[in-house]
Amino acid sequence: MTKKGIYKVPNSWILDGVNLSVESVHEWNVLDASIDAGWTYCGKVDKDETRFNKSVIRKQDANGKYIDTNNSTNDFIPEATASLIK
Repeated sequence: MTKKGIYKVPNSWILDGVNLSVESVHEWNVLDASIDAGWTYCGKVDKDETRFNKSVIRKQDANGKYIDTNNSTNDFIPEATASLIK
């Protein structure tokens, strides 16, 4: 990773964040655990052609409210069908 195009942002500026990676190449979470303690993915292998038309979708509780526990592993459905394709 080069320093070109990289910016440090204070955690206090971040309202909500999601650690997102390709499953086979995930190494670490970029965001502090207080912002997102987990991670999710949309693609199991880097550059896999089957990753297209997929998305991550936030889970909902029984009342239809979005789940936000600040842990993307628990809060999202990985590799879901993109909502515009449904």
